[in-house]
Amino acid sequence: MAQRIKIADLAKEFGAENLRIFFPARKRDGFLGLVTVDTSNPPQVVEARAHERPYREVARDFKFIAEPLDRTFAYEDFYNSDFESLSETSPDCYYVMVGEQRFVLGFQRKTAAAA
Repeated sequence: MAQRIKIADLAKEFGAENLRIFFPARKRDGFLGLVTVDTSNPPQVVEARAHERPYREVARDFKFIAEPLDRTFAYEDFYNSDFESLSETSPDCYYVMVGEQRFVLGFQRKTAAAA
């Protein structure tokens, strides 16, 4: 039987502040106070934290902002369901860690050993 792992459930269980979110991001360039995204280089998978503000709370199972720890990379606004789908289809690029435990979101099949 398949079990759905959702980012909102991880936020409720471990706290949104403890989620280490990984996704591909591009470096930002600053120009006269404006911020642009550098499209000349390929995106890199970066570690981010969930930046929460009204209507952008991970545990509410709607939308969140992934803000890279390295501020030279651009942040990304994700719908929870979109991030989960991306994690399911591209698990090397989109995933969540809590401590050293890695979670690939979406449907996970239970193995015979785990059952």
